[in-house]
Amino acid sequence: MSKRSPGVLVLALLFILGALIQLTSGKFDDYKIFFQSLPEKIIIVCYFFIKILLVLGIVSGIGMLFMKNIFRKIAVFLSWYTIFSYLVEGPFFIFRNVPKYINDLSLNISAQTKSVSLSFISGLLWNFIIVGWIVDFSFAILIIYFFTRPKVKEQFR
Repeated sequence: MSKRSPGVLVLALLFILGALIQLTSGKFDDYKIFFQSLPEKIIIVCYFFIKILLVLGIVSGIGMLFMKNIFRKIAVFLSWYTIFSYLVEGPFFIFRNVPKYINDLSLNISAQTKSVSLSFISGLLWNFIIVGWIVDFSFAILIIYFFTRPKVKEQFR
């Protein structure tokens, strides 16, 4: 086994952690809201497809810890898929449904916590979602950049 650089270790662990968080936090009802313009059967198929990709992400991260080249390639592919989904799925489905999602969620939270204003909750949710998107998109670019560099690819041989 080749010597593993600290970057490989850190990014593989972050890849696993990110996939785990997304796998355990994404509820079908939220997903349904984002893709509400599609038929429910297609939403169900897409939802399970994403869950399979997240499991593949966890497996890929573990494989990268063991310096297996196929898992490095899978991680790069999954990162390209993330970028593709932001650039293609995002504008057509997700982004136009986010305001309604945030409004509904803000109203729900506001009804449960009378001491916090609706505008504060809405602003907080918007910031949380935007920062999450930026982190996710940036991480995908970082994975592609890092794991396609010749010195890093060499470690996986």
